[in-house]
Amino acid sequence: MTLPTTRRPIVYLIMQPTSSRTREPLDLVPLYDHGEVKIVLPRMDSPTAHPLSCYEKMEANMRGFDPDIDFLAWAGGDKLSAVMVGMILVNAEEPIWRFNWLRYERHRSSDGSRTNRGAKYVPVVIDLFDPNATEELDDHAAKSA
Repeated sequence: MTLPTTRRPIVYLIMQPTSSRTREPLDLVPLYDHGEVKIVLPRMDSPTAHPLSCYEKMEANMRGFDPDIDFLAWAGGDKLSAVMVGMILVNAEEPIWRFNWLRYERHRSSDGSRTNRGAKYVPVVIDLFDPNATEELDDHAAKSA
């Protein structure tokens, strides 16, 4: 029997962003509402220019990620870093198909326009597990035996 965890969740920020599209300072403070923030890949790293070294750094920084309580978040940066996180999840010793995502939700003003002021991160459970895929693998293994 597994005892429930008592540690505070960790928000794994996939890549530390450099700046927003509007050049406004990025406000990452709302991420802290969901737990301690851990940068998976610092802003000075470039997955596009140095894919293997960045992948290895990201893999090391994600050790300890618990999909049951921790969160993944994206706030900008090289998009290849997000692809690499997906690779890390499915290549884990126990592939991770279900995790907690923090979706950025911009504030809607009274005139209907959206703004980053007052924006927040909203938890969303992402579940990519397909029970049929497991059955198909079991059927294939049985036929191969």
